[in-house]
Amino acid sequence: MARRANFKTGNREPETLRPRRKTRRYARQRRGGAAILLATGLALALPAGAPAQDQTQDWQPVLQPSQSGDYWTPNDPIAIFIPPELPIEVLQNLALELDNFDVTSLIQREGDFALLRLPEPLAPGEHQLRLVEYGQDGSITERGFWTFEVRKNAAFQNVEANANVAFDGTRILTGDNLQGADDNIFQSGGEGRIVVQEGNWSASTQANYLYDSRDEQSLTGREADLGEYLTTLSFQSDDLSSNARLGHHDIGANDFIMSDFYRRGLSLDIGSADSAVQVTGFALSSQALLGVERISGIEDPDDRVQGAHVRLRPIDSLRDNLELTGTYYLGEKTDTFDNDFDIEFDDAFDVEERSDGSGFAVAADSLWFGERLRLRGEFSRSRFDLDGAGGAVDPETDEAYSALANYAILQNELVDELPLNWNLGIQHERLGTFFGSVANPFLIGDRITTTLFSDVTWDTFAFQAQAGHQTNNVNSLDGLPRDRTLNLFLNGSYAIFPGPEEEPLPEWLGLPSLGLSFSIVDIDQTDRPDDFIGEAESQTISSTASFSTSYDTWSWYLSETVSSVNDTLGGDGDTLGFLTSLGSQFLVGDRVSLAPYTQWSLDENQNLNDTVHTWLVGFGAGAEILPSVLSTNLNYSYSHARGAQNTLDTHIFGGELLWTFLQAEQNQPGMAFALSGTIQESHGSAILSTQDRVYQVFLSLKTTLPASY
Repeated sequence: MARRANFKTGNREPETLRPRRKTRRYARQRRGGAAILLATGLALALPAGAPAQDQTQDWQPVLQPSQSGDYWTPNDPIAIFIPPELPIEVLQNLALELDNFDVTSLIQREGDFALLRLPEPLAPGEHQLRLVEYGQDGSITERGFWTFEVRKNAAFQNVEANANVAFDGTRILTGDNLQGADDNIFQSGGEGRIVVQEGNWSASTQANYLYDSRDEQSLTGREADLGEYLTTLSFQSDDLSSNARLGHHDIGANDFIMSDFYRRGLSLDIGSADSAVQVTGFALSSQALLGVERISGIEDPDDRVQGAHVRLRPIDSLRDNLELTGTYYLGEKTDTFDNDFDIEFDDAFDVEERSDGSGFAVAADSLWFGERLRLRGEFSRSRFDLDGAGGAVDPETDEAYSALANYAILQNELVDELPLNWNLGIQHERLGTFFGSVANPFLIGDRITTTLFSDVTWDTFAFQAQAGHQTNNVNSLDGLPRDRTLNLFLNGSYAIFPGPEEEPLPEWLGLPSLGLSFSIVDIDQTDRPDDFIGEAESQTISSTASFSTSYDTWSWYLSETVSSVNDTLGGDGDTLGFLTSLGSQFLVGDRVSLAPYTQWSLDENQNLNDTVHTWLVGFGAGAEILPSVLSTNLNYSYSHARGAQNTLDTHIFGGELLWTFLQAEQNQPGMAFALSGTIQESHGSAILSTQDRVYQVFLSLKTTLPASY
């Protein structure tokens, strides 16, 4: 049942209150004209010849019930009855506050009522309305005070639903059928979300779907299928916070054992409302899943990760400065690779890989000295079996730890009236040779890494620097080499935007921006066993400079990248590369845009005396023939490659004509016809000469529907 609104008329006797700083400000605003609007509007409603009696001691306003009687909906107007016999001197001294904000200027007159219509819907929940009268002596008299509830409907305090759906039906009119046997292709995709709230409880569901009439092209092998989804049930009170989730989500752990592990599954967290403690239990699929199969994600025990994550802020005085976390997991994973050779016994080529493991991680993250200094430390231990139970390789136990210190040397320091920030940090990590986790599959183990980093930002200037030292074979295993990697990365950017009081730039320069980057990676084997086969020593250097600028109707950019690889062992790996890019964009009137570009590259193997030149030119064009109704876009590219043993020329042309005969609006579908096509022609010469031309023309009906409630 809906909770009855607690709106009261005359629930307090007229009360003289002490002036508050906030209400003095409101009084100044009122004297500036806000309350005059109220007074003028209501004065017009006074009957002719109404007596100007002094009613300032005993009159009371009346809040009118809403249309539902028990609650207000977010868009309902708020009406207050004001006695018509009040003199204008009283009306001029009235002000209305909603949730402690002055809304006097939003009041409109309607008969004997002051009508409040807000520019934005009121949020669901309880609100307070207060009508006050300012006295000539500076006193404030409260004439009315009401609390009322805003609800979406009688059943739920708040209900929101929205969806976006798109559908394309395509017919191949002519050309080479590269899409498959069907000349008609139907595709659709969309997403939707529903949120329901009542009191301390809330629930939400969001999901997307995929449809492709060519089941062999779909991500799950079925024409229509569920994509990702998430259902959440939450309870929030003054003391407790809890959430239950089913579907695709990440529990928020960020450590060596589990990081960015976004999977389908189930989790439940419960904790205090002040975030002092939170405990999360989880069971997630170890693989990325789509579709209706394994709908919960945790049906298969051979493909499941389960455990718990704890987050603590144990010291009240350091609630925002110290956080302790702990993670424990236990899981298995099975990967199947299908080598399909289209022969009767192709199943014999299926390869199944299994892995399992367990582990824990504990970490402390803290901020000190006005949040300038961040200190973080972590220790993790894993038990990882690369080929699963019963495999040829025994499980291994190993450890990992990290330490991070980051200090804000300058934090929003004003230099030339602009904020300057400068951070400096160092991080040290050690991951054992056998450290691994099913819940962090992209983790790179077997390394000791020390990294120095710094970044500076000032207005539109930004600079980042990072230098690192890394070695492998951290367990000093016999028979394995020790590799040492040094790396340096620098990146800077600057854009020039003169302020209104600064001297403008020359017109020919436009509004320019610059970018520079440099990186070097040096790999050396510092310890190599005599009987070890395979060597890796190289130095890779890359640098890029870019410039761009914009004018009123056009812009252009230029970038140059130079890269080299030096095989320090004297092999055939010495290469040198250049890449030059130049492009621009033009606006021709209000409806036409052009974007020509060109790119040239050179790749040279200095040991083999083999050089490949590649030249690419192209353009894109778009035009609104009838604004919001008829538009077109075209694109063309030509690539020309020359090498020691082959040449290749490729022309690609494509375009689309779009007629939107029904504009999409909220809860109203949009529909458009599209005529599109592509043609590609290639000429090549190598050991065998090649010549190929393919083209296609399509007619599509595109439908979109944005819906909300």
